[in-house]
Amino acid sequence: MSFIVYLDKIEELIKRKEYDKAWSEANFSLLELKKSNNDSWYMMYYQMAIICAKEKKWLDALCFMGYVIFYLKGCGISHEKFILRILKKIKKEDKISDFIALSLAKSPKKFKNDLQILLN
Repeated sequence: MSFIVYLDKIEELIKRKEYDKAWSEANFSLLELKKSNNDSWYMMYYQMAIICAKEKKWLDALCFMGYVIFYLKGCGISHEKFILRILKKIKKEDKISDFIALSLAKSPKKFKNDLQILLN
């Protein structure tokens, strides 16, 4: 299946607030897209971040957005706005530049610990 087909399915589950099913679909889609060498596989992390944000799991949402920025090698305006909204929820909006710099510099394997340090 294509990225768009997976994306539509996940977005529909999110709209229906079926977050567990959306998470399973995003995880499955990520693996399937990566297996098929689809260049957009890492954008499933964005869907995971959205799901985490809907569930008010702010740190997890930021962590997944860090992965998106790392693999994308940059941060788009919509990504930055989404991150800023999450940072505002935890009263850390002043850390946006540091967050983006950390995301670009750290591989996902080391990112979560450094993110926790940054936000404390």
